[in-house]
Amino acid sequence: MSNRLYIRGTTAAPLPVSFEALALAAVARWGCAATVVRRRPPFHVEVEVQVDPPGGSGFQIDYLRTRTAISTDALPDRWPEVAAWARALVPDDGRRLIAFDAAMTLHVDLLPGMRPADVASAVVDHGTPGWEERDPEVAALFGRDGRSP
Repeated sequence: MSNRLYIRGTTAAPLPVSFEALALAAVARWGCAATVVRRRPPFHVEVEVQVDPPGGSGFQIDYLRTRTAISTDALPDRWPEVAAWARALVPDDGRRLIAFDAAMTLHVDLLPGMRPADVASAVVDHGTPGWEERDPEVAALFGRDGRSP
């Protein structure tokens, strides 16, 4: 497991969330603990949100310029909170949204209405034999479908 979590659809389609909506939602969720920064090219990130909660460990949320992924460097114990928050931003338009760590050792299907506890209990550990057969779409996304070296 790595210390970066990615939230994205299973296709390359952009997420239907504007940069402004993400920034406003971050301030609404974390209040004055959130600092929003807009980046200009050549940065691959359009919006950076630094969250420094009182008495807690700070973390950053990035929204890629391509709008294909949201990521965070939060510690793993905060991942369910950030993933549930990000899922709530994306309208339920039928797309499959997943969260996964940078090392691709786990993933979670992010369903509409999930709370942090739901996210935490739905983790699929990629060390568990047979996960690829049960979820060939995610296995293919990670190059573990038997067709990739």
